Amino acid sequence: MRRKFLKQIYAILLVVCGMVLANTVYATTVTPMISVSSTHAVGVKSDGSLIAWGTKVTNESTTNGAYSFSTTIGADFIFANAGYGSSLAIKSDGTLWGFGKNNVGQLGDGTQTYRDTPVLIGSNFKKVVQGGYGHTIAIKNDGSLWAWGWNAEGELGDGTTTMRLNPIQIGVATDWTDVAVGNTHTIALKANGSLWAWGGGTNYNHGQIGDGSTVAKLTPTQIGSDNNWSKISANYFNSSAIKTDGTLWSWGWNNQGQLCDGTTTEKTSPTQIGTGYKNIYVGNATTFAIKIDNSLY
Repeated sequence: MRRKFLKQIYAILLVVCGMVLANTVYATTVTPMISVSSTHAVGVKSDGSLIAWGTKVTNESTTNGAYSFSTTIGADFIFANAGYGSSLAIKSDGTLWGFGKNNVGQLGDGTQTYRDTPVLIGSNFKKVVQGGYGHTIAIKNDGSLWAWGWNAEGELGDGTTTMRLNPIQIGVATDWTDVAVGNTHTIALKANGSLWAWGGGTNYNHGQIGDGSTVAKLTPTQIGSDNNWSKISANYFNSSAIKTDGTLWSWGWNNQGQLCDGTTTEKTSPTQIGTGYKNIYVGNATTFAIKIDNSLY
């Protein structure tokens, strides 16, 4: 009898515990991050709060006050990116929000109106980046590629040079995994490790596309035939990438030696710089890289 009673109690406990577990919401820890532009910075804390500091820039490129250190913009964010006077951030539910400068439609809200507080742009996004002249590229959770904003040099990749005020899908591929932007160009990775680039224009083309020419590309163009690219970075008019074997490659403008090849000669195709690297960051006229042993260069 006692054994039967204990079995009944045990069964009840299992049911109750199952109900509790089923209705429990577990806190998700966000990986902290910071994104810096020439005007300001935005960051996401481990609790999901979005912060900003630096100068506010209006659509007329004049200052509009400043974010104090550190102004809290909102909560429940997991990713943020700072452009020239504009900011875009993604919440844990995949919604994309934008605020700040919007003179060429870089926020993607269908207007060219400056936004002092975040406005909803769309849903199901996982990454977004902004170029120096005002173009924005994003990847959705389904691997599709989207673009909006400035497009005078073909940097959106939609086959035109028309400015877009709303996000438009670029092609039909759904295997995009990473994207990086410079002032007038875009580079991206696909799931198979292939490298793609577009934009560049004619007025600011220093070989940053990497296809061996200084001719603008209005749609995504594969760079070489290798399928072992793993990391990418771009800024201004140059690009860098790392392969799965740890080799570091750079191309584009090199007037300040930013390609790190020992010269100041621009390169129109990827040029190997070294080995043993695992991460790369390209600035306006500088390049930083981290080796596998965590040494910084």
